[in-house]
Amino acid sequence: MALLSTLTASAVFAQQPVKTAQLDTTQLLNQADNSKTMNRQQVITNYLQAEAHNITSTSKNVQLKASIFALNPKDSAAKYKDDYYLKHPWQRNTQLLIGGGLDKNNKINGFSAGFTSNLFNKRDLSAVRVFKYEIGTYNTKVPAIDDAIDKIRNDALRDYYDKKLAEIKKNLLEIAKKAFDQKSDQTFETDLIAGGVSTDQQPALKSDKFFLKEYADLDKQLLDCIAKNSFDLKPDVKSSPIYLIMGYIASHYDEDPLNDALTTYINNASKNGAAPKLSGAPDADLIALIAVMNAQVAKQQDVFPAKTLADVYVYLHTQYKNASSKLASRPLLALGYNFSYASTGINYQHVPSLQFLWGLGGKHSSNEYEFTATATDTLATDTTKKSKPLDRNIGTIQLGINKVLFTDKSSVSLLETIFAFEEDHIFSTPYAKEKDNKVFVSVALQGRPSAKSPWFKLLVKYNKNANFLGFLDVTLNLDNSSNKSN
Repeated sequence: MALLSTLTASAVFAQQPVKTAQLDTTQLLNQADNSKTMNRQQVITNYLQAEAHNITSTSKNVQLKASIFALNPKDSAAKYKDDYYLKHPWQRNTQLLIGGGLDKNNKINGFSAGFTSNLFNKRDLSAVRVFKYEIGTYNTKVPAIDDAIDKIRNDALRDYYDKKLAEIKKNLLEIAKKAFDQKSDQTFETDLIAGGVSTDQQPALKSDKFFLKEYADLDKQLLDCIAKNSFDLKPDVKSSPIYLIMGYIASHYDEDPLNDALTTYINNASKNGAAPKLSGAPDADLIALIAVMNAQVAKQQDVFPAKTLADVYVYLHTQYKNASSKLASRPLLALGYNFSYASTGINYQHVPSLQFLWGLGGKHSSNEYEFTATATDTLATDTTKKSKPLDRNIGTIQLGINKVLFTDKSSVSLLETIFAFEEDHIFSTPYAKEKDNKVFVSVALQGRPSAKSPWFKLLVKYNKNANFLGFLDVTLNLDNSSNKSN
């Protein structure tokens, strides 16, 4: 029984570790995905993407893009674990696409299929460098920071527990000594409850099965002391009823609630990167414990680049956000190929392409710029005149600057504009009176009301012959991850 009581006490008083909302590599790369410009996401989708092109013209088409990662049948939670996620970068950097063409009556008149692959793969290859050097504290010290915060927390709770245990021990022994001196246990239980917990906790303790069981043993021990006229409840023997009662009250009614409140505080600080607001009338012990932890954090400048517990997470979130933005702006070189067939007009088109993007601003803000360059070669067969099909070969080079005009609080781009210069050159068989070289200046404006909504892209082209061309596209980006927020 003594052994069983000791084991029970050990289980009751064991402290549970805080599970802080840690920032892991998957979260970082997911945020980097979300921080990418709309322009970049149109080159290679984060996950799934549906597009409608030229919806205001008589020659429309719709397209569905899916990364290999999205098509991977592995369940989402397993896919997004660090070990799997980081070992399969090619799946996230390669996409397949299918589409269909619509005529002026919105009837299907063709189909298309193709792929795009990021040759640089810099988003993933640079992740290691970003983690190790640019936010080395995050990569190399976060486990140490987590451990240090847990140690500070546990030391503070243990110190609190020891003081609370000593206080309860003093009260309960005084009550037991009073009952011993009076040679009666008539009011012992009531006095013991009143001396062990606060007034608002007393109703719970009156029906607490653990307390009532140990109290019954303690009462027998007290009556035995009275009979022997020797007051010895053995308060420091861990298997004794008085010790178990003291420890249980100190842990279950004082330390555990404080631990829960502190866990909530730490998790909120970790999640939001800011000092959580203590609403209502927070417990004075909680405020005192946070003050103790803040003092310990301030002493460990070699581990914590901060003065308070909340500052630690402000620092980590700042580093986390900056790293995400840097990853999102890494150069991208995408090789693509698209085949399309239409039942009328230009029957067959083979379009190999090369696209290059490079973020110039460092991190997404109102002054974020992105250089974009695209080269395509369109090989087509025009069957408008069935008696004489015409083979076409048109090369296009486009250079431009994409500017992020507006972002939300999470650095997700909501409004962008692209200024571009484009030159088309016909390498073979131009139409009658068609010039073999065309130059355009274009402006595109694309935006969305929120990160989860479709975005609209309006493209206007102008050439030196004072010809205007206008196109309107709609894109819906569908993300998925193990995070519930996505």
